Formats: sequence, C-alpha cells, structure tokens
Amino acid sequence: MTGLGQEAGAGRKYDLVLADPPYTMTDYQPLSRYLSGVLADDGLLVFETSAKTEPEPPGLAVRTSRKYGSTRVTVFEHQ
Repeated sequence: MTGLGQEAGAGRKYDLVLADPPYTMTDYQPLSRYLSGVLADDGLLVFETSAKTEPEPPGLAVRTSRKYGSTRVTVFEHQ
C-alpha cells in the first residue's frame, strides 16, 4: 500500500481505480482511506472481494455489486 499512499499523499487523482486485495483481508479501512483519497470526484472504484464480503469504503456509494461464483465485484462512486 506504500505506492497507493504515495499517490494519495501527492494529491494525484484517478478516474478509474481497480482494487483486488487478498480475499483473506478483513480490515478494509486503511485501504479504503487511500482509495477514496486517489479517486477523482467523478471517478469509479472497482473493488473485488470474496462473494461473502460486502465492502463499504467511507465516503463512497455503491453503484452496482455483482457476484460471480466465489467473487464479488462492487463498483463505487463518490456520494
């Protein structure tokens, strides 16, 4: 997460951010903080998790969420 932290610290913003953390990761708060920091105001975050997990990054709203077998792909946008 060092690279992501550096991007957030430098104030860089992206229109599309793709995140696929390890499925065994259960604490998404540190990752979510960085992700919402690098996401442009009208950008989208595509977040892949286990199908059993429903991540909720702070400050972001779910645009859509789909299950594909044991995988969930959720697309977020700023609220």
